[in-house]
Amino acid sequence: MSFAARQLLDMWSPSNFPFTNPEVLRRAVETGGENFRQGVANWQEARLRWSRRGPPRIESNRLTRIKEVAALEEDSVLSMMAATPQKETSHEQHEYKRLGSFSPARA
Repeated sequence: MSFAARQLLDMWSPSNFPFTNPEVLRRAVETGGENFRQGVANWQEARLRWSRRGPPRIESNRLTRIKEVAALEEDSVLSMMAATPQKETSHEQHEYKRLGSFSPARA
């Protein structure tokens, strides 16, 4: 079966409709229909949000994820740097410190 045909069949699956989905019906009986009321409230809130700002743009969501990944990578690099032991100073730097001489590294 092709991908498109499978998508169309899945779209019309009985489990996608509240009155033919046994789990939704069971939950409606348990809550006295509160799940339907909450679903309508969520839908109205989303509709109002869309009317104020427009539908969410995929590009902005993608950029947000890119920024989050960059921040995570920066955090991991900084934590690796903090966990990396400092290298011993070279013999020459020890000599400058021992003799109290002016270090060329500070020049």
